[in-house]
Amino acid sequence: MSTVAPFNQESLPRPYWPRGLEVLVATLAVLLTLVLRLPYQFPLLIIVIGSFALAVLRVDVFLYAVIFFLPIPLRLPEEFPLHDATMIVRVMMFLGVLVRFLLEGRSLRSWLLGTRLSQLAIGYGFISVLSALLFNERSAVGMAAPVWLLSYLCLYFTVIGWVRSQQQMRTVIAVLLLSTVIVALFGIYQALIGGYSDLYFWLHASQKEYLLFWTGRITSFLDHFNTLAGYLHLVLPFALASTLICVTRGLRFLAISCLATATIALILTQSRGGAFAFGGTILLALFLLARNTKNIRALAPTVFLTLIIALPFVAAFSTRFATLEDESGLMRFGFWGAAWGMFQSSPFVGVGYGNFVKLYGDSLQSLEAGHYDAHNLYLQLLAETGVLGFMVFMALVALALLAAWRQFHCFQSPTDRIVGFAALAAISSVLVHGFTDTLLDLPQCGALFWMILALLVANDQLSGDSRLAAKPGLA
Repeated sequence: MSTVAPFNQESLPRPYWPRGLEVLVATLAVLLTLVLRLPYQFPLLIIVIGSFALAVLRVDVFLYAVIFFLPIPLRLPEEFPLHDATMIVRVMMFLGVLVRFLLEGRSLRSWLLGTRLSQLAIGYGFISVLSALLFNERSAVGMAAPVWLLSYLCLYFTVIGWVRSQQQMRTVIAVLLLSTVIVALFGIYQALIGGYSDLYFWLHASQKEYLLFWTGRITSFLDHFNTLAGYLHLVLPFALASTLICVTRGLRFLAISCLATATIALILTQSRGGAFAFGGTILLALFLLARNTKNIRALAPTVFLTLIIALPFVAAFSTRFATLEDESGLMRFGFWGAAWGMFQSSPFVGVGYGNFVKLYGDSLQSLEAGHYDAHNLYLQLLAETGVLGFMVFMALVALALLAAWRQFHCFQSPTDRIVGFAALAAISSVLVHGFTDTLLDLPQCGALFWMILALLVANDQLSGDSRLAAKPGLA
């Protein structure tokens, strides 16, 4: 088996943080000024040029800023066709890293096709786009999904090409935890004021059409309470692992803060699928992480404090968590039946990636139906991409789980164990939550899922003996 040569960290220039911060602050200041004062073409131009230039220069602070704002949409003026510039930023970052590779004379083939996971990711993207563009009728609603998927893949390859050291890996994890603490705190603030807040409706102006009344379920900066639940249970494994696996005191403090606040926020979403998924993560942590007295002592105070704070919220929502016989639960049977019918109509390539929303809405002749997905990851994969897309995606997931398991057990540094466990638990939580919700085609959850896969690949390559390296002839 061939291996991917490790990066020579000694040859890399040392990060110059003051200069990076100056560049980032200046860019954000110019961007903010243009967004507030000039027509949309100008801020768009600044976003394109700024993202591309910072990626070519590889200003690490820019990468960390993109990760920090992962759950928060980058809002553009109303007159612009796209109200969220996040996908543009990711595409330009990818192109910037591509140019950087060319300038350094590094192999594009090793970057894009050097691992089996990357090959499957490209294959899944290729099948999804073909199913939407060539084999099925195109729709304005359905076309958004392939574009977002392209942005996820751009972020995936950007992270793989950018993260070259353990220090960068730990900083990415710390930034992700800090960002999630702020997301959780804003969600708790919504619960305290008993409303979504003006900031939320400014970020998601379109949500006013069907979120007119406060139901007690928090959304934080994300567009829906189920989306927030999915995002949180993707991050919580990093918090659990960083709490029990000692790297630095600062990272552990962030991890404990994230574990406490995000657990409370997850309960406040009242998402049963999210709660079950996080329960699986806790069981996995008890099985893999809390095997010795030291880890149990580290975990026990945090869990105890979190439970003391969270129990009142659990009691308040005990009726919802205890029953499935409500409107939300019954509606899912309709979604699942519709998805199965679409799969039967086109079993090989599906009805087109992203087309479930439109076709289901057309079948009911209801505008409100356009807000719903299949509420089942597996049925939606079968309906939209057919058996072909379903098999490629499940192969990708299986390979990622195997790689995460090996990385956790055959570790060379504490970071290996953190990334290995977090990827293993996060992917497993997606599979568990996938029985009741489809979250990977939502901007924040989809981007975070693919970024976790990228961290798994990047950290694997840092070890110098890549477990994910492609066999000769496949790359």
